[in-house]
Amino acid sequence: MKLSVSEAKAQLTELVRRAEARGAVVRLVPVKPVADRRSRCALREAVRASRLVGAKWTKTWSA
Repeated sequence: MKLSVSEAKAQLTELVRRAEARGAVVRLVPVKPVADRRSRCALREAVRASRLVGAKWTKTWSA
């Protein structure tokens, strides 16, 4: 998916606004590129697990 910087910023702003409206804590974490498939899968699983820690529910936002 290709996206302009201004569109990405607008989407991020909207997601943060929605999260804050629910009273959620918003934490932005830099992500380093991962080269091989196994490492990418491990990274995805770690991100999914971290979203579930302490959450009552989660929702995946997609464009």
